[in-house]
Amino acid sequence: MEKGLKIDFESITRDVPRYALQESWSRLAPFVCDAVAFRKQAAESPELLRDPSILLHVRFLDEFEPELAALQAIYEASRVDTRFPTDDIRIGQLAVDRLFEITQQAQERILQQ
Repeated sequence: MEKGLKIDFESITRDVPRYALQESWSRLAPFVCDAVAFRKQAAESPELLRDPSILLHVRFLDEFEPELAALQAIYEASRVDTRFPTDDIRIGQLAVDRLFEITQQAQERILQQ
């Protein structure tokens, strides 16, 4: 008699939030990387801050840098530690999604100017 497919619900419950956080972080990370680069460039050439897009990136980083650092720590810890609390991962994913929404809304406003 052949046994049926065994589904490891514990693994699924643990891994789905981790994948969701990874997906969310991968959407936000390019904006953050650009912001870091723009901040460095603007420190050397302050006139770059006249560009609304560069100013947006730098201000976003100035405003949310502590939160971004905490979220990056959650993201990195969740990738390494499979026992990292699932609830913390979910909260991190929601926060990353919200920050991504903020970047999108701000960029849309710049484009409408």
